[in-house]
Amino acid sequence: MNKQSPTPEPAGLSLSLSSLSIFGLVISFLLVVIILVAVNRPVPVGDQVSDKRDNTLREVRSWHEEILTTYGWVDRSAGIVRVPIDRAMELTIKEMSDEQPVTSSL
Repeated sequence: MNKQSPTPEPAGLSLSLSSLSIFGLVISFLLVVIILVAVNRPVPVGDQVSDKRDNTLREVRSWHEEILTTYGWVDRSAGIVRVPIDRAMELTIKEMSDEQPVTSSL
């Protein structure tokens, strides 16, 4: 039996292989990150889309302003109406000031 001992690798070769492996992993990681960022980048918004969003926002704000400042039916069959918010606050303050404080008798 011829027993051969493994020949030791030079220290410089082991160090350079480790360095090369780490460098390769870092480069691979950076490439994956760059690809994922490029794929998930949102589509730029054009002027047409921006104008449409602005118009929609104006319509919604106008509708909210109308709801908060006018009278109207919420459910006519149930007799539920909507009142302007200023009037609702006035009525609430009046109602709360008319109530007698509750006192407990202990």
